[in-house]
Amino acid sequence: EKTGLIETKSKNIEQHVRENNKGLLLEFMETAVQAGWKMAHVKTREEATQYIISITQTIKPKTVIRSNHSILKTIEIDQALSNQGISSKILTLEPELDTGKQNAERAILRQHAIKADMGITGVDYAIAETGSCVLLAKPGTSRLVSLLPPVHIAVVLSNQILPSLDELFILRSKNFLRGNFD
Repeated sequence: EKTGLIETKSKNIEQHVRENNKGLLLEFMETAVQAGWKMAHVKTREEATQYIISITQTIKPKTVIRSNHSILKTIEIDQALSNQGISSKILTLEPELDTGKQNAERAILRQHAIKADMGITGVDYAIAETGSCVLLAKPGTSRLVSLLPPVHIAVVLSNQILPSLDELFILRSKNFLRGNFD
């Protein structure tokens, strides 16, 4: 019975997000700016790439790390950074490594993150009420990209914006009950 209730609530949340996409985007942007974020609303993947490059032209990073979120592959940020003479690295940990090798690889990735001037990630969710982004722990995805470099760029799709943490917890509960832990 609880599973059915969560499924129903999840469907309602997904419908609400679709129907109120523009309002949620505006609320998210307003709240994020109040929290001190610099925001840009772009309409195309090319505009997203150009905005990221404009930031690099301002802060002049030597090294950039990025996550392996799929959105970053579609905006072709690696080539754009390379064209600017900026070294970039995808921080990802191979999940099939044994524990000893994983620990050694983590130490190497951590050093890359510490030395990086900028990190770029996608997000799993964004919360309009708090102006915050949610990056879930997943095999192969390093959250260090968003935590250690002094500058973090988060690429958020408008359909990833939820009204509040309440909706996030319901959607995550649905995934957990379905056995999907990503």
